[in-house]
Amino acid sequence: MISVQKLDRLANHLQKLVDLLDQSWHLELHLKIDQSFYMQKIAELSLLKEQMQKNPLDQHLQRRALSHYSCAFLAWRKDHRKLKSPDGPTFRKNPPPAIL
Repeated sequence: MISVQKLDRLANHLQKLVDLLDQSWHLELHLKIDQSFYMQKIAELSLLKEQMQKNPLDQHLQRRALSHYSCAFLAWRKDHRKLKSPDGPTFRKNPPPAIL
C-alpha cells in the first residue's frame, strides 16, 4: 500500500528537477533529461493523490498509484544520479554569450 505522503514527496522531488531544468541553459542536460516527462508525471501523481484522499481503500487505485510511482521514481533516480555524478554537466544560470 502506497501512502499519499510518498506520492507528494516524489512529486516535490520531480518539481525540483523540473525547476533545475528551467534554470539551466546546458543543451546536453536538456537532451538527456526529458522535462515534459517529469511534468506529466507530476500531474499524474497529483491527480492520483487527490483520488486517494477521496477513496483511500480502493485497491485498483492503489495498484495504479504504485505503478505510476515506481515508473516516476526509477526515472528520477536514474536522472538524479546522472546529475550528481562527477561526470555530470556543469550548470550555468545565464544563457551562453551570443556569437556575432
